[in-house]
Amino acid sequence: MIGGHGPKGMRHAAKLADIWSCYVEEPDYREELTRKVAAFNAACVEVGRDPESIGRSAGIDVAPLAGTAAEAPSSTSIVGPAKTIADSLRELHVAGYSQLELILTPSSMEAIDAMEPVLELLRDG
Repeated sequence: MIGGHGPKGMRHAAKLADIWSCYVEEPDYREELTRKVAAFNAACVEVGRDPESIGRSAGIDVAPLAGTAAEAPSSTSIVGPAKTIADSLRELHVAGYSQLELILTPSSMEAIDAMEPVLELLRDG
């Protein structure tokens, strides 16, 4: 796995990685991550590699204990009830990400426990 946000990092990942990784930096993470996949695909084409031969991973903050955006620890956090969080994570899969690196906020057992219904929804389809 190689992380890279800019053109140089994306080219290195396109040449060498089995998985390319990035993380969310903007509040509109859906548009941002879609844009990053397009840029990474272009980097793959530039170096002569099939974009589908490389996995894509994104790091994103999830605040399962925050009920609303106003309660979120960050403007880039995914918040809400389990269904909202699960739907948001599914959207990232549709956008081209093969895996997600979830950063739970807060880093607590309560946050881990709060993710259980999210995981059940994702498993159920």
